[in-house]
Amino acid sequence: MGASVSTLRRLEDGHPGTALTYLASALLVFGELEKLSLMMDTQFDATGLALMDSELPIRIHTKRRHMPKAF
Repeated sequence: MGASVSTLRRLEDGHPGTALTYLASALLVFGELEKLSLMMDTQFDATGLALMDSELPIRIHTKRRHMPKAF
């Protein structure tokens, strides 16, 4: 797999700083490479979707001005 023991331990522990290439290599070794596409699909990432929603701008609605009728 080409990774050190400490890298594999970090991968097993779910350390966020582990390179994605090592995760892909591990999934390939175990025959689970298709799961990588599921992990990368934002449609199934509830945490990522919640973070994206929290960064959306808040719309402020102002009162409409009443236009005087011409006739």
